Amino acid sequence: MLIDDCQIQALSISWIDTHLPSYFELEIKGLPDEFVQKPIKLYEMADHLFYPISEFSWTKDGVIRRDLKITRFILDAIFEMTKLSRMERHLLRKEGANKLEAFWQSHMLSPILMGYHKSHIIESGFTLISLSKWKKL
Repeated sequence: MLIDDCQIQALSISWIDTHLPSYFELEIKGLPDEFVQKPIKLYEMADHLFYPISEFSWTKDGVIRRDLKITRFILDAIFEMTKLSRMERHLLRKEGANKLEAFWQSHMLSPILMGYHKSHIIESGFTLISLSKWKKL
């Protein structure tokens, strides 16, 4: 599922002549770490971006509902990663790095999940959970 078009990293378009009626094919590729099991909610983190989190996990036996303690552990881990990444970017900027350099140097502290700015997802239909709300859980 695409949450936002910023997830698209590359497009390849080809025209092929055919004797058949016109048609098109669409292929979407991704790595296993880039998928989140539906249904999802989008949780705000320390970097003020929203990250897709599910209460379900893939297992060798299929999809299962995760214990809420595990989901909270995941939320806390992503929060700490985004907090550290944000702090590192700030320190690098203070030392003279430009925004792009600071972003790439602090990127290793960021979660694999892509975070989304609220303006990109506000009308997505997904449940958005603010940082203050989920931290109280």
